[in-house]
Amino acid sequence: MRKYIAPLHYLTQDLTDYGHILQAETVLKAGCKWLQYRSLNKSIDLQLQEASAIAELCDDWGATFMVCQDAYLCAALHDAQGLHLEDESVIAFKEARKLL
Repeated sequence: MRKYIAPLHYLTQDLTDYGHILQAETVLKAGCKWLQYRSLNKSIDLQLQEASAIAELCDDWGATFMVCQDAYLCAALHDAQGLHLEDESVIAFKEARKLL
């Protein structure tokens, strides 16, 4: 069975002068088809706002949208395609699977 994964991926970052949504718009316009939202220092409310806006952009551009690290944020979004866990100490894998 042949499997496909997009050749260009992008992980958003907490940059001072270049917000997550602007990063997403930029890479999607450049042809990115796989985007992960990753924010380490924002409130959950702000993360939910940003991630929701980026999920809509990904829908518009036909890109896969993933959430990095936060299973609860991923579960709160109805249009995220998946979760990327970097560290098993963040949330147990079984718990994340049940949550999603």
